[in-house]
Amino acid sequence: MTLKNIIIIALCSSIALFIFLSLSYTGIFQNASFARFGYEEEYIGSKTISLCPLSSTLLMLLNGLFYISFALFLQKIKSGIANKMLCNIALVVWCYAAFVTLFYNALYAYIGWIYNGQEIVSNTEMYWHEEGLARYPLLYMVLFNNFYDNGWSVGGLFRSIPWMLSYVLLIPVFVSVKKVNKVFSVAGAVTMVVSLVYCILSLFIYLDTVLLICKACWVATFAVALKGYESNKLPY
Repeated sequence: MTLKNIIIIALCSSIALFIFLSLSYTGIFQNASFARFGYEEEYIGSKTISLCPLSSTLLMLLNGLFYISFALFLQKIKSGIANKMLCNIALVVWCYAAFVTLFYNALYAYIGWIYNGQEIVSNTEMYWHEEGLARYPLLYMVLFNNFYDNGWSVGGLFRSIPWMLSYVLLIPVFVSVKKVNKVFSVAGAVTMVVSLVYCILSLFIYLDTVLLICKACWVATFAVALKGYESNKLPY
């Protein structure tokens, strides 16, 4: 797959995620046409959004496409980056973070289809976990157990740490390509900083506006990358 195709896929998936999340906050996925598939509570941004299994599955697929395309993008451009070791480490951490997140998304979608509209969430306690993940208390805690009343989230921390580390590693990676394409370098670095800030804030409070800004930054980064590719100003 060529670098241009990878960038286009990444750009389209990031745009789709931005649109999906924007629509989620309007409650569109709770209307009759979606609700017939059932729904469960899913946390996105600053509020609890009722996503039906169909939309949960769509979210998982969009996230997967986005994560994979960015990983391929890093793989393609790392030959033009001075510190290849740092880029390789960032790539490994990114893939691990993506795996954890997709596993989490897949469980939500699967549970939604199985329960098909039954009330399965109450005060963040999931009834099904007593017969399922309760057999694996560590897995349940690190994936789902939230303690927002105490100001932080165990599950959120476990899922966020790999993302935080990947963003921290990617900031100098983007900064290092400033001589090749200054606009792309700045856009990428800013996106990593905004994403890092969102990850930190999401441990304590849901901020849908920051999440949408974060997704918009990703769209801008890939748009700049596409323009840079067409003008032969990408590090590859």
